[in-house]
Amino acid sequence: MNVYTLLPLFAFFANISLGFYILYRNPKGKVNILYALVAFSVAVWSLGDFLVFTSPTPESAIYWDKLSTLGSMLVPVFLLHFFLIFTKSELASKRRKYLLYIPAMLFGFLNFATNLIPDSAELNYWGYGVTGGSLYAPFISYIIIYVFAGLFLSYRFYSKTQSAKEKIQAKLLIVSISISLVGGVVTEAVPTILGFKIMPLTSSLSTLTALIIAYTIIKHKLMTPISFSIQRKMIMSFLVVAVLMGFIGYSGIYALNHLDASTKKILEEQQTVMTHISDIRSDLLVCRLKLDQYIATQNKAHLNELERILNRVNKTLILVRNKISKHKERDIAVLDEIENAFWSYKNLINSIVSFYEKNPNDKETISTKKLRIDSLLDNALLVKLNSLYAIEEEEITKLVEHSHVVYTQSIWNIIFFSLILIGVGGVSSFLISRSIANPLIKMAKITQKIAKGEFEHRLNIKSKDEIGELASAFNKMTRDLRNYHEQIKRHAEELEEKVAKRTKELNTKVKELTNMKTAMLNMMEDMDETNRELIRTEDELKKTLQELKEMDVKKDQFISIAAHELKTPLTSIHGFSQLLQNKKIADDPAKREKYLKIMDRETKRLAKLVDDILNLSRIDLGAVKLAFEKVDVNELMDSVRREMEVQIKKKGLKSECIIEKGLPKIVTDREKLTQILINLISNAVKYTEKGKITVKVFKDNEHVHFMVKDTGIGIAKDQQEKIFERFYQIDSSYTRKAGGTGLGLALCREFVTLLGGKIWVKSKKGKGSEFHFVLPVKGVPEQKIKRQEEKVAKNLKKVEEIKNRLKEIEKKKPAK
Repeated sequence: MNVYTLLPLFAFFANISLGFYILYRNPKGKVNILYALVAFSVAVWSLGDFLVFTSPTPESAIYWDKLSTLGSMLVPVFLLHFFLIFTKSELASKRRKYLLYIPAMLFGFLNFATNLIPDSAELNYWGYGVTGGSLYAPFISYIIIYVFAGLFLSYRFYSKTQSAKEKIQAKLLIVSISISLVGGVVTEAVPTILGFKIMPLTSSLSTLTALIIAYTIIKHKLMTPISFSIQRKMIMSFLVVAVLMGFIGYSGIYALNHLDASTKKILEEQQTVMTHISDIRSDLLVCRLKLDQYIATQNKAHLNELERILNRVNKTLILVRNKISKHKERDIAVLDEIENAFWSYKNLINSIVSFYEKNPNDKETISTKKLRIDSLLDNALLVKLNSLYAIEEEEITKLVEHSHVVYTQSIWNIIFFSLILIGVGGVSSFLISRSIANPLIKMAKITQKIAKGEFEHRLNIKSKDEIGELASAFNKMTRDLRNYHEQIKRHAEELEEKVAKRTKELNTKVKELTNMKTAMLNMMEDMDETNRELIRTEDELKKTLQELKEMDVKKDQFISIAAHELKTPLTSIHGFSQLLQNKKIADDPAKREKYLKIMDRETKRLAKLVDDILNLSRIDLGAVKLAFEKVDVNELMDSVRREMEVQIKKKGLKSECIIEKGLPKIVTDREKLTQILINLISNAVKYTEKGKITVKVFKDNEHVHFMVKDTGIGIAKDQQEKIFERFYQIDSSYTRKAGGTGLGLALCREFVTLLGGKIWVKSKKGKGSEFHFVLPVKGVPEQKIKRQEEKVAKNLKKVEEIKNRLKEIEKKKPAK
């Protein structure tokens, strides 16, 4: 066991603890159950990785990898199902969601029935690592697709939810799951693609995932807890210990059985090889004897026996080669030398037999050949056979030593897990005992304080088990005791009051004086109430007078502005009319026409001012009459453009009129719409020294949108809302130079509102202005017109009520 193998071991304990903790909080909640299954699956995955890393043989590594694969194939489907419920997805409420489990079931069957997912194992620096088979790539794709689908659901939920609590829960889930996902891609997928090896860390990184999930549960209430009895706590603790004990026992028995079986198998194979080597050695010695007998006696029976033995040796050599593992390169090399020497030995025997049959009397040559055969047998074949036998004996010795090491390691693993089990059992026992003992100790201390009359103490125990219920009952008992104590105290006070009352009844004189005093106080209170009423009346009168003063100031302001605006055209008309009385000027056609045009312009200006004032008065009185009709916008814009073209060209400005094709006829008041457009265009011309006036009309859903744009002085942001108020003018020298009463835009807003539309402005100081208004294509509904008329009548009634109230206040006002 090395430091690398501890990483998945830590992940196993972290996830198994997280799973039991989630079930401990709420064993009935779907979200809890599903994520507990995720945690247990990751624990199985991590345990499988640990057992693969520490496996003694490649076969056991592949066996344990099937356990690891089982855990890894269950994680994605449980995780995706968890995300479906956590994010309240529509699919979570449908039965079709169980189709998601089909790939996991298919891969589970293939995992245990074939070697298409884990294929082979080889030793690396961290222990054994398993190489994937032909289905390994689809299996990894299934994991990545499912996990990414879950993360996508969580991210979409995070984007849409308005709950801060759910946002942080979703964010932490995304971060925690992404850690293992990125770790898996970096340490497993990327190395496989690029052709190098690195320790797989997917299951190991799940330790961080488990810690983040535990933090989210504790800090941000990821999974709502329910009450959990002490009995269930003890059962859960017992189950944890029992599961760990079962796992330790099973792992130890499996490891030792597997070690015993593999050792027996290898020993049997080694013993068979050594037996074959001994048989070959014996047969070769018999071959020497049979050859000598044949040369001495010329008996064919000895020659036939010799050939039979040589064939048997050849077959035995083939059996030895089949028994020797391909990984034993030294054994294979020695066996190759033995086979080469055997074929040379066999060829020499055939050669001497053939020579002997032709030259039986050439004893010297036969003796020389016989010496070569014996030398090859003794110095090559038998030596190499003894060498191979010694090698096999050495491997048996090493195998015994390795078995002892593995056995010792298994014993230490069992001891290590047992110590962990003892620690887990001790910690759980300590926590459970503390959860029972500490509240009882607190209860005993507070009981002593309550016995002294200190009823304000409470047991602050948030446990949801029987101890918590006992603490709640104890706190209720304490509250009841305090209430009983207060009731007794109140009864004592009531007795004292009764005694005092009887004492007061004996002193009637004091009582009468008290009654007189009370009557006088009541009279004084009535007087105070009258004074307060007078003060309130005076305050109302002051408020009304203040309103009248403000109205008076506005009236004076209006009169001042109107007088100024009326005076200017009247002065011009008067001056130029006097000039026309001069005969020289009157006889000059050019001057006469010029002055008459000026007088005509000023007359129109005067008439417009009077019309604006009258229109505002009609609006205030609710006397504006609207004549709704179907209006062709193109025709109306041609009329407005012709009327304003002279004014625009006179100031040296350019103009542009953009009207969308196919505009429908709108139901509106032609005269009011014309006046709105002329007011806005006149306003644009007035405040623009150079540049262009643009008018644009287009369809906007069920409305027609009008825009008047200029390149003039612009309007500051803080003044844009005020410009639609009556008599408001921008405080600048340019505005004062341009003149005007400040009624044009106010009239525009009132007319647009009456026509069922809306008006607004977009402007920047020094960069021109855009005035927009929209009118409905179908006009103002009759019901709305009726409501406006009712509103006007209601306002008039309110004015009458205010007048009557003022009269009452005047009557109540005391004379000085």
